[in-house]
Amino acid sequence: YQRRVRGFSKIIKQPTMRSTLLVVLFVSTLLVFFHQALSAAKDYPQESEDCLTKEIPWEEVVQHNHEKDLWLVLFGKVYDVTSWVPRHPGGVLIVEGRERDSSELYRQIHSKAIDTLLPQYCIGKIIPKAE
Repeated sequence: YQRRVRGFSKIIKQPTMRSTLLVVLFVSTLLVFFHQALSAAKDYPQESEDCLTKEIPWEEVVQHNHEKDLWLVLFGKVYDVTSWVPRHPGGVLIVEGRERDSSELYRQIHSKAIDTLLPQYCIGKIIPKAE
């Protein structure tokens, strides 16, 4: 074992070998990263049938307005985020989005990468308020 370690140490000390090993390590790391990213992309939650077809009036949305029962309106859709509230990185600040179209507030704070979490919470489309 010690001879192997010493032999490996000698190889590593050679500049060309060290460069080659660093490149191999870097490429391997990239491959693992991309493999994980592609695997995760397949696992993104899809919007339910209700999300695409069910219409929800504002009167119903405003009844769900606290951290134990919270619906948000984002980009024309209604999301039941009640189960997300305890895990939300911003804590109960998520409740600030209640009873209104929170799309602009959401976009100011969140990157588009976070949008992949939304489909699992979607419960329908908002019926626009009558003017």
